[in-house]
Amino acid sequence: MPSRMVLLEHSLTDGSMHYDWMLHHPPENGLAAPDHGSAHPGDDEKVLLTFRVLERIDLDRVQTFTGDMLAPHRYKYLRFQGPVSGKRGSVRRVASGMVRTINILPGGADIAIRARFQQGHECYFAGTKQRDFWHFTRSKPLIVKPPRREADPGDAELGGGGWYGPGPEILL
Repeated sequence: MPSRMVLLEHSLTDGSMHYDWMLHHPPENGLAAPDHGSAHPGDDEKVLLTFRVLERIDLDRVQTFTGDMLAPHRYKYLRFQGPVSGKRGSVRRVASGMVRTINILPGGADIAIRARFQQGHECYFAGTKQRDFWHFTRSKPLIVKPPRREADPGDAELGGGGWYGPGPEILL
């Protein structure tokens, strides 16, 4: 079941800025994913997987980027824009989208995210933790096209069940 994500521009009071990439872990088989809340958490539940990034990762030209994993953020940030409490600046949504899957691999040093920003194509974000930062690479999903079929005069006699030709095409 798909879930939501958002990319917020976070402007700080000292004049600096960064982006906060926040993802709600999609529930699996109608159940909440472990440690990431329910399918519809309350606004104050800290369930958003959050990375601080320095680039507009929603743009297709950004193929690699580095992120700093932050503590889980409140669910309300999927909709919130405006001043952040504690004089920590303000946030403005620059992109939003849908998350299909988030897989944190055994050991916790690798993550695979399948998602799509509204203005882009579905893609994979593969992240590897190195020291205190996550290094991500964006790739297109693997698309497997069925094999091209060559006509065979005996197909009519076989009920159309056989095919002859090259194997499936794999496109990246």
